[in-house]
Amino acid sequence: MAMATLRFIGRKIVLGKQGPGLAAASTLRRALATTVGSVDKQKRLLTVRWSDKSRRDSLLPLAWLRDNCQCSACFHPDTLSRLQLMENFDPKIGADSVQFDDASKTCSVTWSDGHVSTYKYDWLMRRSFDSESQQQRSLWYSGKHELWGSDYAIRRHPFDQLMKSDSSLLQFLNDMEAFGLTVVEGAPIAGTEGLRAVTDLCNRVAFPMETNYGTTFTVKSKLNPSNLAYTPARLGLHVDLPFYKDPPGIQLLHCLAQSNNITGGENFFSDGFHAANLLKVANSDAYKMLTTRLVDFYDYETDHLADFHMLCRQRVISLTSDGEYEMICYNNQVRDTYLNMPADQVQLFYDALKAFDTLLHGEQCSVSTKLKEGDIVTFDNRRVLHGRNSYTVHGTAERHLEGAYLRWDEVYSRIRRLEESVRSRQP
Repeated sequence: MAMATLRFIGRKIVLGKQGPGLAAASTLRRALATTVGSVDKQKRLLTVRWSDKSRRDSLLPLAWLRDNCQCSACFHPDTLSRLQLMENFDPKIGADSVQFDDASKTCSVTWSDGHVSTYKYDWLMRRSFDSESQQQRSLWYSGKHELWGSDYAIRRHPFDQLMKSDSSLLQFLNDMEAFGLTVVEGAPIAGTEGLRAVTDLCNRVAFPMETNYGTTFTVKSKLNPSNLAYTPARLGLHVDLPFYKDPPGIQLLHCLAQSNNITGGENFFSDGFHAANLLKVANSDAYKMLTTRLVDFYDYETDHLADFHMLCRQRVISLTSDGEYEMICYNNQVRDTYLNMPADQVQLFYDALKAFDTLLHGEQCSVSTKLKEGDIVTFDNRRVLHGRNSYTVHGTAERHLEGAYLRWDEVYSRIRRLEESVRSRQP
């Protein structure tokens, strides 16, 4: 059976016929300074060898190229949305010719139905299917985490600079992404300006996440508290709101009042991903238990919005499909009395949970600080666990924090746009 090959007409690759015994994918030889390509009709791949030899060859599936035609009939230039409907898409469409133009740095494909698609070189390079390019792109979705232990020096950022400077805000968010724990210093504490400071910071990044406790929440001792945080009791290391299917991404706690007449009340933090790493090495059975068994969390009370009864099952240590850490979901205060596991697994579960808790609170993983008035401690609620020592108030002293949450989705969006903005202003 005759098979398709490619021949050049000028700078164009044209599909033709070749006899039996010749390779289905013909290698096209051009001058070293010229971009060249070859089409394998059986595998339906276009291989591009770029004139820039620092670039690795790109493998581009024909179906993907046709699906992502950038012409105005296929792709809306204002909404940046695909106009081509899947119901009208032919994933087996053939390519009659491929043309490269190094002067304009564009590649044009003429399809078997007569449609012509044109792509910029850099657009194709950024979307290459090689593993290195795809690994690099994965950082767009979540950056690299820098794990830490008790020697971590908490990153600090001035409130005023974050509110005025995009580059300062970007550095703050990059630190949050990498370390998951920072302190913003010098926020207002007096009057309405103080009460809204945590909201102002959220709005500078994106917008607060509303929960069953409201858009913001007040942390101080209350009569008839709806949450253990609203008492002076010690709080063990935990994440907030594990009874949400998608718990908050970032928590912000603004210290408005922390009198010298208060004994205790220090905050402590632990990198849950670091502790999970240690557990994996020290006790693989416990690690397997906490990465596979679902645990029930609940919240049943009345607060800001209405009566609520929140329920969710989560793994204490959640992994991505690639085996990377995705989320820590551990809060002993709101862990339900129901255990969704066979009775003979319960002791093993408690042993595993105890081993993890011991690592979290141990010297290898935790750091502590006592917030000063004007501090906004900001931490990754899906990675960094937080706790608080019990405290005693002497006389009329008060301990008052205002809290809020952000979603990582909006934070990552803000990071990407800030990177574009800051980079465009650099000389």
